[in-house]
Amino acid sequence: MGNFATSGGNSKNLVSGFMANAPETCSVVFGHMAEAKKMGGVAIGKDAVTEEVNGVAIGKEVESKGVNSIAIGVGSRANHNNTIVVNAGPGLLQSQVIDSLYVKPIRSRSDGATGVDELCYNPLHPWAFKTPVF
Repeated sequence: MGNFATSGGNSKNLVSGFMANAPETCSVVFGHMAEAKKMGGVAIGKDAVTEEVNGVAIGKEVESKGVNSIAIGVGSRANHNNTIVVNAGPGLLQSQVIDSLYVKPIRSRSDGATGVDELCYNPLHPWAFKTPVF
């Protein structure tokens, strides 16, 4: 649906937007020039692009280049497999290595304390947590 929108594969795609494109199956694409290049991609937003299987790109000019990678927010680039990039700040934020998480910005302490907090992750229990550093 949309001017020049295309859907390939066996057409199990949902495509809408000017020149939006989903050449393989099982993809969701919404937005001006949005594109999911491989199966299972989700591209939502102007110029949002997924290049590998199961990529997710949400926002304006967002790219998900790795397998199972997620990019959210203007200027986000998930360049590596199994990465998550969330950018709510100005400018570009992109992944540097596989199996990683990138978030910008992260709120600073505003309580006047002199200590520093550290954001930590335990791979045995997949959640992030904050701990004080003295």
